Amino acid sequence: MTKIAIIGTGLCGLSVAHFLKDHAKITLFEKALGVSGPMSTRRAGIYFFDHGAQYFTARKKVFHDFIQPLISEGIIQRWNVRYVKFDGDQIIERKKWIDDEPRYVGVPSMNKIAKHMAEGLNVHINTRVIAIKRDDTWQLTDKSGQLYNNFDWVISTVPATQATEFLPKTFKYYDHIKDIKCLPVFRLCWVLLKNFHSNLRLHMS
Repeated sequence: MTKIAIIGTGLCGLSVAHFLKDHAKITLFEKALGVSGPMSTRRAGIYFFDHGAQYFTARKKVFHDFIQPLISEGIIQRWNVRYVKFDGDQIIERKKWIDDEPRYVGVPSMNKIAKHMAEGLNVHINTRVIAIKRDDTWQLTDKSGQLYNNFDWVISTVPATQATEFLPKTFKYYDHIKDIKCLPVFRLCWVLLKNFHSNLRLHMS
């Protein structure tokens, strides 16, 4: 059976794994301590911080149909809050999201969605890939020196700046990828609401 290595376990990597899992033997590699990538959640005491995606929308029918089972299972829930937008100390917009386009969040945190998608998959967490090379098949090396052999394909789903850490410089598009810059967006959104378990949910991005 074809063996495929996927580097990165955000929604992209996990989605690719689900598309291919019935056709190939899939192994995923994640440098962090858990799956989810840009939908990660950090915890501090009784608080948790969705420091990537705050919520998502479903505007296409195919995606809307995809999330319906997750809503039924309680993995996703519509996020109905009273929204206020400030310009300086002036309120310039007010909305009740229950009357607006639906926004969805993972329950109880955004990383629940990725954790659900990762169930049943072969995932190596806390495994930073630092090099890949090909002889007859592909070989991956992690930060500790551990080798992972005999892959027919390697798929990278991580940001360009991270991919250049392990892609061989002989890769045809290496220089192009190296020149891609990921610009940070400095945006802090504090949201206080009564939610699923009467906890404080503080969203940061």
